[in-house]
Amino acid sequence: MSDLNLISTDSLLESGQHTYCHSSLAAVSLIDHFFVSDALYSEVHSVSILDDGCNLSDHLPVVLSLSFPIRDVPGSSSSRARKSVMEKLRWDKADLISYYTLSYEYLSAIDVPYALFDGAHCVDDEIAKMQINTFYHNIVQALTLSSVSSVPKCKQIFF
Repeated sequence: MSDLNLISTDSLLESGQHTYCHSSLAAVSLIDHFFVSDALYSEVHSVSILDDGCNLSDHLPVVLSLSFPIRDVPGSSSSRARKSVMEKLRWDKADLISYYTLSYEYLSAIDVPYALFDGAHCVDDEIAKMQINTFYHNIVQALTLSSVSSVPKCKQIFF
């Protein structure tokens, strides 16, 4: 983490919070985290743990909010003029078998940058950052593609 200038955002959580809960064992722990670069840390607005009834997992999602100044690009329509409709995935209505099958298929096809895990090999910082970003992008894309055909969506204001 120090080689890549990463900082844990756990200190921004309220004390005593947990991201994993096993009801029948009465076990809780904080095992899900966000790490950001030291340059991005000052832009972190908040970190919270979302306990939502639609989430059927024993892991609670960690939500990271960032604050960035918005700049209008000359010649483009104003962002205020455009109305965006936020969509929410309805995991409670999802075809989980389909999602698991697709996500396994897509995630299995991703090349894992194993060289980053081996401390014996030195990897250039810029190359390492590029590999991490590509790996992260591929994971997000695989999970997004998996959800497209197996998880229904509704407007954020649906409930």
